[in-house]
Amino acid sequence: MALTSSMNWGINLLISLTFLTVTELIGLSWVCYIYTIMSLASLAFVIVFIPETKGCSLEQISMELAKQ
Repeated sequence: MALTSSMNWGINLLISLTFLTVTELIGLSWVCYIYTIMSLASLAFVIVFIPETKGCSLEQISMELAKQ
């Protein structure tokens, strides 16, 4: 959880620090397209590689991940 939270804060910081500069360089619409592509790529990654854990106990999740 700590790693995930740190990654989230780090990516948010990176976007916050670069948004205005990149917007001035390539324009707002292209920045939105780039963010859309990155979001769709991350959604595809989650759908393909992250197992569903809804309704599973921590023990079941742990056993399933250990198999992989």
